[in-house]
Amino acid sequence: MTDRPTISVVMCVENGARYLQEALDSIALNAMPDMEVLILDGDSTDDTVAIARRHALAPRILRQRAKGHPQALNQSLTEARGTWVAHIDCDDVWPAGRMRALWAAAEAGAGEWIFGQAVNCDAVLRPLGVPQPARLITASLLHHSIADRIGPFRTDITHGSNIDWAARASHAGIRFAPIDALVLQRRIHDSNLGVTGRPKAMRDLFQILRDHKARSGS
Repeated sequence: MTDRPTISVVMCVENGARYLQEALDSIALNAMPDMEVLILDGDSTDDTVAIARRHALAPRILRQRAKGHPQALNQSLTEARGTWVAHIDCDDVWPAGRMRALWAAAEAGAGEWIFGQAVNCDAVLRPLGVPQPARLITASLLHHSIADRIGPFRTDITHGSNIDWAARASHAGIRFAPIDALVLQRRIHDSNLGVTGRPKAMRDLFQILRDHKARSGS
């Protein structure tokens, strides 16, 4: 592999052993030439690191330098070596063909941030609805240079930092490109950050909306 792989797949995880094997297997199912896999571990006390170390993907495993999801996302973009970056949560799954679909759009020059569709699923991956267009960092493939143009994820908000980042990217003129392909099975369960911290999530989202309106002058 070159020092600068084409694609970096990044996972930020803390105590994610419950679903980690399934997530890693789905990455392997979507393996691309010249692709690195990077895991940022937040001092897990379960079997997260052991599962990652014995997986055939042979991921590069690093310790998260600071607690918090946006802090981990910022480190992920610093540590990722790929020209393009894809993120996955430890409890989610990539369907077969995911990376091929996103990469085809990237190679065709469709945009700098390619988004697909996601479907919410229960704990055993039974769909809870139909696939929908999803401007989520975990349902996308983004060009690494975006981080240099719009700066880091905000660390003053716990929830929705990726929504704020996407709003800032839009304001900065980043070229978004939606594709008509299912790229993410998003597992909804009782330990999801968005479920356990819903009141704080709503406050953060209202703050993001206010800030976005201020940038837009509306």
